[in-house]
Parts: sequence; C-alpha cells; structure tokens
Amino acid sequence: MTVRRKILLEDLDLNSIANPNSHASRHSSGGADALSGLTYDQLATNTIQFEIAIPLLTDSISGTGTVEAAERYLISSELLNHAKAAYFEIAYDASSLTSDGSADLYDVTGASVITSITLTAGGSSERTRSSDILSSLVAGNEVKVRVTGDGTNAATLRMARLIIVIGIS
Repeated sequence: MTVRRKILLEDLDLNSIANPNSHASRHSSGGADALSGLTYDQLATNTIQFEIAIPLLTDSISGTGTVEAAERYLISSELLNHAKAAYFEIAYDASSLTSDGSADLYDVTGASVITSITLTAGGSSERTRSSDILSSLVAGNEVKVRVTGDGTNAATLRMARLIIVIGIS
C-alpha cells in the first residue's frame, strides 16, 4: 500500500531549501533534527576505519642466531577493544643468508611467538606484512621483535611495526 501526501507549495520553507547555511543549522546542536549526542552504537558497522603503525624498533638489529630488540610494547585492552585487525610488518636484508632466516613478533609475557615472517635467503624487502594476527594479541602482554639469521650469516631487520586497524563503529 502506497501512501501519498499532497504537498502544497506554500507548505515548503523555500528560504531553508535555497540557503545551505540554513539547512546546515538544522543539524547543529539545538537544530530541528540535531545530530549531537550521536553514540558509538548508532553508527553502522565499519563506518570509520584507520590504521595505526606502532614502531617496534628504534634502530636496525642483526644476527646470525636469534637477536632480540630491546624495545617492548604493551598491548592495552582499550587498543584491542576497537581493533578490527592487526598485522606485523617488517623491512629486512637477508642478502648474505644461504638459508632462510626469520623475523618474529614475540609475546614476552606469554613466552611465545605470535607470528613469524620468513626472511628469504639472498633477498631483501622494503615491506612484508603478515596475515591478520588480532586474535593472537593478548591485552596486558608485552611484545617485542626478534630476528634470526642462518647460523653462519647475519640477517638484518631494518624496520618492524605493529599495524592496528581501528574501527569506530
């Protein structure tokens, strides 16, 4: 069933229609249909998303065996509360390796590897990103980076960061 309403020209407020400032004032605080007080729950899913890159290294680290970075990062519950995804991202040089090395995001508190990225022997990369690791991050735990060469030749980790995708919805 379609309901139709006849609108008379004299019913329209032509000043409001023709003046964009007048129309915008309807949505300001105190306006006829104000948007003030909009809450998180009123937003559609994944309305706003952005990435935060958290540096995990202040300087390169190299090693033939496993070498750990001095820097640590504490995963907060607030960060995870709004996170939609998380990735481990690195830049490395493995050009002197004769067999593959690795770069790990290591959970210091839980004493476990969260994710590991293979450093291809003889290669290098300006940016390599892991798959989504959000479900492996634990609030209240500290993480750090480790690099491992091939036992004889050193691998160098030039950059490491934790990428968090935050969603406001």
